[in-house]
Amino acid sequence: MVTLAKEVSVEVIPSVINLTIEEFCELALKYKDAFAAYKVKYFEDRSRFQEFTSTMIAIANNLHTCIESTEKYMQQVRLSMESDVQVSRHRSRVTQQQIIENMDRLNARWNNAVSIAVNYLREEVVVDIDPHLAEIFSRKWLVGCAALETICMTIHDYWLDHRHLRASTRCVLLMDLQFRIVGEYLKAMETRRLTFASYEERLSAGKRLKSDVSRIDALYEELTTGESEMVEQFKSLTCVIASAADVISLRDKSLLSLEATSFARKFPNCPIDLLAAIVASREDVGRSEARTLTEEVTAHVQFHPKDPVFDQLFAMNQQETTEWLPNFGMTNVFSTFMKKDLSKKSTTTSLYMESERANEGEGKEKKKVRRRFPYARKKLHDTTSKGGKKSEKECKFFGSLQGCRNGDNCRYQHVTEKKEPLLAKEDDCAPLGDTLQEMTICKKRPGTDDSIVVVEPPQVNSMNRRPMGVTRPTVERLKRQDLETEAQKRQLLAEIAFFKRRFPKALVEVSADGNTKLEFCYETIDPEWSLTMDVTLAAGHPLVAPKVCLPETSNSRLPEVLRRHLTAKLEETIEGKFKVYTVNDSHENIGKWLLKWLDKHLLSSFVDGLRKTKLVQQAESVGISLVVPSNDKKDFSGPSRVVSTSGQGTRAAQKDREDAEEVNLDDPIELSSSSSFLEKGKTCVADSYPIKMALNWNDSSGNVATLRATSLMIQSKCSRCRVETSHEVPANELLVGWRCEKCSFAQSLRLRPEMVHKSSNLLCRLDARGCRPSDCILLDSAFEAACLACDREDSVQKINYGEVHKSWCRGCHAPIQFSISRIRFLGDSERLCREEGSAAVAISKRPKKTEKNDVLTEGGCLPAMGTCKHYKKSYRWFRFPCCGRLFPCDICHQVSVNNEHEMKLANRIVCGHCSREQVRRGNDDKTDPVLGRRQRMSRSDQNEQASRYTQW
Repeated sequence: MVTLAKEVSVEVIPSVINLTIEEFCELALKYKDAFAAYKVKYFEDRSRFQEFTSTMIAIANNLHTCIESTEKYMQQVRLSMESDVQVSRHRSRVTQQQIIENMDRLNARWNNAVSIAVNYLREEVVVDIDPHLAEIFSRKWLVGCAALETICMTIHDYWLDHRHLRASTRCVLLMDLQFRIVGEYLKAMETRRLTFASYEERLSAGKRLKSDVSRIDALYEELTTGESEMVEQFKSLTCVIASAADVISLRDKSLLSLEATSFARKFPNCPIDLLAAIVASREDVGRSEARTLTEEVTAHVQFHPKDPVFDQLFAMNQQETTEWLPNFGMTNVFSTFMKKDLSKKSTTTSLYMESERANEGEGKEKKKVRRRFPYARKKLHDTTSKGGKKSEKECKFFGSLQGCRNGDNCRYQHVTEKKEPLLAKEDDCAPLGDTLQEMTICKKRPGTDDSIVVVEPPQVNSMNRRPMGVTRPTVERLKRQDLETEAQKRQLLAEIAFFKRRFPKALVEVSADGNTKLEFCYETIDPEWSLTMDVTLAAGHPLVAPKVCLPETSNSRLPEVLRRHLTAKLEETIEGKFKVYTVNDSHENIGKWLLKWLDKHLLSSFVDGLRKTKLVQQAESVGISLVVPSNDKKDFSGPSRVVSTSGQGTRAAQKDREDAEEVNLDDPIELSSSSSFLEKGKTCVADSYPIKMALNWNDSSGNVATLRATSLMIQSKCSRCRVETSHEVPANELLVGWRCEKCSFAQSLRLRPEMVHKSSNLLCRLDARGCRPSDCILLDSAFEAACLACDREDSVQKINYGEVHKSWCRGCHAPIQFSISRIRFLGDSERLCREEGSAAVAISKRPKKTEKNDVLTEGGCLPAMGTCKHYKKSYRWFRFPCCGRLFPCDICHQVSVNNEHEMKLANRIVCGHCSREQVRRGNDDKTDPVLGRRQRMSRSDQNEQASRYTQW
């Protein structure tokens, strides 16, 4: 456009550019109105537009591109139009300054449109999580609900799309959502959504709050991992929830004042009403007592420095509406709240000076005031803006997006360009005695006694003073290429010196390869424990991770399982920390961080280790021996296992040995009713923790040598949305993968076959990812049975549970008869979901609920005790021979198969209380609608049927 204008005349160039900018301004307004209307239509009917999220992300990125282009063109205008403007200044009405102002106005419209687009993305997430936020810190939340887990999963699902935004925009969006979640906790506490009647309830609530804090921190840590810019800008706010949990769960009331003071020191900007509501939620404190205690505590911390981020959090919590501030920069967001404090201070100062003027009219009081406040008039002259000079301080609101609301009447300087601070001159450092006469200015006030002399301080320019800064130690960070440099060696020596200062009695040993081994005694006061630790620093430290262990000789009083658990926990923690260092390519000494982590997590680590020790002792008491693995990686081949002891015993002991379960001693212990089958003479160690399929079968002919599966029809449920699907998995160790029809979650199954014989009923091992197997449909599965006489293998298909398969060997014509009564899934299916790499976040274990159990486990209950929405009092499932699948009733069968085949009456039943499958007991046809029905039944027959169902 400019090139074309030059062909006409140089004088029209400013007008053409100005007209173009005005058109862009109109375009920005229309663009904003267009996607605002699109947002309104979307929220009216969210099923109408399927690509709203991706569209708003594209709009936000396009607006960022427009902002960058506008700024780039503004610089080009300032440089390239200088000569043209000089030529056409006397003829053109448009100046260069007007063009730059119009471009600033255009850039402001782009920024406003970006903020609105990001707010629409946040609003979309908030609409989905609002129903679950209402359950936070309620009675339902205390009993146990998955509200927070649903919120975290929703944010993570949206994050898969939001990661395409710019880094700064993503950080602001994450901070907005964190304000919403943490603010909901504070709002629930302030409105007393949940009150407690006993210490046990408070203790349970405190543990639940800290568990929620860990879950939220884990979510945001995962979302910001690998984003160095986001890690620097993002700030966690969950510490206020953890501190509130400490106040709530405190047992000794005499220490409540101390705990409340600690809370107020951490958050001095916390409102009195919020802290009083937290204290009053306890059953041993009344409202008036809590109010008095809170006012006394906050009076001591009112002058403590306040964090502006928590200022915004508490201010949002006090708002009646749920509308949040726009997505500006973090410094500009807090300017609204800072102005309120500034206006309060100025009002207080003016009231103080009015009282001083009133005192000046009195005789004797006038002298007292002047003796006590000799600089009162000077202070009045400085603090008032009417007729006086402005203060030399810069206005901190002038540079914000909203600007200073006082305008030209502001008493502070509005500086457009930063000035370099002036250093003190040599003349300013003269001795005090030489300039005493110059520094002291004595004046006599008119109308006063000659004995009254007012001494005023000299006018000293505050800009000449050198600022008094707080010196903090700088943390030196190294990169990979700094290995074997002087900086790396200096860091190694500093780390060794730190351990020597922290533990003066530490033993230091340097090996031939340059590694430094430090052995010291780590002691704690509450509780009083002492551990002997070995820390080995490599020659390349801190670029190489240190090794930490608890030697067996020095810690002989500790149980072996506990000692190994603590060592594994330390190694896991250090490994996780160094992964972050490696990703960011920024390494630093880890000694101080490691000791702080020990101070915080030593108690919980001890408790977990003692639980494992208790499990080992309980297992040995019933005749089960545990083979504990070594921590040495060279000798470690997998998780620890449980093997049956040798010798003979009772039938109960033999059954325990047959149903022994593999237990990994490096994970949190949770006793489960499911058991893992161990082959006789073998030890099964599964590095990937597969699910085993055990066969309950009967060889009635005695001619079946082995039985193995060639293909199995596995029925599984999605780990995310629990939609049920069936897939045929071949027994060739090939991966069968698919995506969920509802949520598109990736799932896969792999079958590793085993031989079934008289000494082993292990059919196969099933590796499941993204799904949880629930049943095996025998009707669509295929097997191969080997003859005991001639070793010939024949294919076996189309068999059903409980039915006897009759055939003859095609080699020696020997009769082959066997039946399969049940297939059991053995293993921890919950663990598979937690260790899933593509899952949202690994969550901590909670007590299992039988209603959510998808895998049939003998001894456990069926989901919902076997009931369904059609039959509320039918506590069993039925296996239909037409398809070989399990359903709660005939209506569920018809709905699931969608009338694809004709239904046959069920012939097997699974109990809803113990999940044991059994053949139905025939009693003519006086049964229920699923097993066969007679149209008319007498009252006695109905009573007999009801009693029979109760026995089942």
